[in-house]
Amino acid sequence: MDNAQLRFGLALKPDKSLLERLTDHIKQMYITRLRGFNPEKIALLTVVFEGPKNRVLKEEADVYSIASEFGGIPAGEENGKTGYLLTFSIAYLRDLGMNYGFLAESFETSVPWDRVSDLITNVKNRILLVCKSLGVKHEPYSSARITQCYDTGACCYFYFGFSTIGLSDPLGVYSKLENICSRRGPGKRGECFTSSWHRKSSSSIS
Repeated sequence: MDNAQLRFGLALKPDKSLLERLTDHIKQMYITRLRGFNPEKIALLTVVFEGPKNRVLKEEADVYSIASEFGGIPAGEENGKTGYLLTFSIAYLRDLGMNYGFLAESFETSVPWDRVSDLITNVKNRILLVCKSLGVKHEPYSSARITQCYDTGACCYFYFGFSTIGLSDPLGVYSKLENICSRRGPGKRGECFTSSWHRKSSSSIS
């Protein structure tokens, strides 16, 4: 998951005791000061290991070794659970947000591996520009996560939302935003990316 979604998930963690907060502070100092991670850019990969203990231990060692090659470090079981927490609670949070003038939705598309970063950046920028053009007064929320991994590409899942404060027709703005995104944004972008590599990775229908 990207940084915006990671921070969203961390914000949902329940209150902790003084000792737990102190421990978290020490961990944060280690991550940011000693290891040099930027808290505004850090992302999280959650992995579930299943099976016999010896196989799980080997898979953990293999995954952590690969992560280390690219500068990543194990974040522990608790942070992994935090990543899943947002997945399960997002629908309820969307309903709660409506009570406070915040409309939100999710959508997904597929993309080859070498264009994942471009897709996420372009979709977020598109949401920002469209919201501004429709008179949304506050910066919209948008985040992304990779939900499915394949040999030829990945599935990108997006969350987005915006404040309806100051809008005379918030549902109308939402409808226009959704239509624009499905026509030019995620859907169209996904189609452009997919068409260029689908023929190479799929056999023809005989």
